[in-house]
Amino acid sequence: HGKEGNLVHNEAINAGSTLVKNSKDIKMIGEEKTEVDENYTSEVCDLHNKLLEESVKILQNKTHLQNQKGSFNLIRWYAPPLAANTNPEARKNRFQRTDVSSKRYKESFDCTIDRALGQALWDGKIVDKNAMMSQGRYILGWNKKNEEFVHKASLNSISALYGMLQDKHTYTGDHVYIQKGYTSIVDHIYRECQEYSQFKTYLNYEINKIEYARLSPLIRNSNVSKSEDKIEVSSTCRVTSVDDSKHDLDFIVSALPLGILKENEMIESESKASRGVQFEPALSQDKLDAIHAVGVGCLNKVVLQFSNAFWRKQDSKKKLKGSPFLGNETYLIGNATGLHPQYYLFYDIGYLLAEDKKNAP
Repeated sequence: HGKEGNLVHNEAINAGSTLVKNSKDIKMIGEEKTEVDENYTSEVCDLHNKLLEESVKILQNKTHLQNQKGSFNLIRWYAPPLAANTNPEARKNRFQRTDVSSKRYKESFDCTIDRALGQALWDGKIVDKNAMMSQGRYILGWNKKNEEFVHKASLNSISALYGMLQDKHTYTGDHVYIQKGYTSIVDHIYRECQEYSQFKTYLNYEINKIEYARLSPLIRNSNVSKSEDKIEVSSTCRVTSVDDSKHDLDFIVSALPLGILKENEMIESESKASRGVQFEPALSQDKLDAIHAVGVGCLNKVVLQFSNAFWRKQDSKKKLKGSPFLGNETYLIGNATGLHPQYYLFYDIGYLLAEDKKNAP
């Protein structure tokens, strides 16, 4: 999503991968199984965006917070703890307050995106007759699913105050697809690493313990004699497997999945038993707070293969307007039919990634 300054984009170029520009042109199919009028779709989508903006304004409005103490210093991208809040006043106002264990953080007054949207609708500041129609509700539902796709999580588990911050930190430039997939990049990087004699790969190596800062090297400064010996850097880190084999390393980059780190945290808090991956010394409270607070979304993609592309016709978008068929310029279908709304977006992958569009599979 955005190729300017994106390291993945640069690696894809180095790997010789073909990049395919993504299109924002989505053909919305409505409850009549035909294309929904584009102007109507735009109006409802604009309403959705206004509701998002209004919901954030409501949270930022101090009249809702005048009796609350605390600060807004704590940012939570995903906010599962918010939904479990039992504060009666918070439930009444559809807002929740959340705390963290670390003393350096203060209270954050926040709520999830779905509750904030509900508050904006409840306040009735934004009313649109189009949203009252069944087709309008289906399109609003489609926008909700699209937001969940963007955030990779349900709207009932994302912070309303800070969930929209990603727009400020996204890469600019075209959104592109890697024609050969991400595997082509990984394979390319792996081949480059193999050119170095010291590069080694250990597969099926189950780790039991990660030691870091075992013997910290001296840092050169003006108060240290130039003749003074430094401690070997390779003495600072060690990885131990479950079968007690050891490797001493200069540095360790831990890319353990968040679920594994959460499991470790739970094991350490409930039992001193030697299970999971142990860190020595123990991770800092800041890291533990982050592991506890950050959530993992679920985004499933299903690939379907057909003997023929019955949804596609070799014709222009203009001539196919109003029909449910995709033409020569569009490969995205939005499901606003009201049927199985969880499957909200369909990609014509065969057409999208085909080099020869006229004979796309």
